[in-house]
Amino acid sequence: MALIINNHMFKGSKSLLSGKYVTYAEMELPLHNDLFESSKGFDWGLLSPASKQLAFSMLYQITKNVEASKDYAENFAKDILRGFGKKWSFSALEVQKWIDKNIPEIKETTIKVIEPLNPNYKNESQAPLKIQIEEKKQEETTPVVVTVTKKPVNKIDTRKTNRTKKRGASKDNVVRQLCKEIGITQKELAHVLEVPEGTVSSWAVKDEIPRLGKKAIEFYMQSLKNEQIIQKYKNFVDLVQHSA
Repeated sequence: MALIINNHMFKGSKSLLSGKYVTYAEMELPLHNDLFESSKGFDWGLLSPASKQLAFSMLYQITKNVEASKDYAENFAKDILRGFGKKWSFSALEVQKWIDKNIPEIKETTIKVIEPLNPNYKNESQAPLKIQIEEKKQEETTPVVVTVTKKPVNKIDTRKTNRTKKRGASKDNVVRQLCKEIGITQKELAHVLEVPEGTVSSWAVKDEIPRLGKKAIEFYMQSLKNEQIIQKYKNFVDLVQHSA
């Protein structure tokens, strides 16, 4: 009998704040150390025990076959996981295609993609990994041409514009906006990013956040979203247990 499931997504992200995090169908993907222990955690983008552990968990999630998932975890990590970047998503259907091609002993887990019961569920499409890698290579090799258009400069108007920008920055500062959006103070932001409070204050004065600071904030916001997902799942489990 075929295994009938929705075409859920495996998703992974590497964060300075929350480490490496992998989900399946918006829930945390189990390590399955009780079935196969190559590492205490997940990793990708290279061939390592941690990437082999992730490969096993992804294969087992689809096949429910311990031995086959063990035997082919290294091949899956080498073929698929080694090409992933810091943030990635990969559909269950793409995993199944790899299984059909590379694990001949698995014959009864063909995925049939069906419409989800939740009409608000957004089923994400995932292009084949090879196409993604090729597109990434094209982006890296394509030269960027910058066109500079010279405009007449009025010295008086320029000074006025600069003064206006400075006055506007103090009222509509990017750091203050960010703290307001997240719901924390500048002091709390400095604590989260593990930087001196004066560093965040200097960002506010300059009205500019450096690239590494932006990345760290993105990782922090992603970790908040992941925590919300886990909390919703725990609340759902508690509700089911109390209803039983």
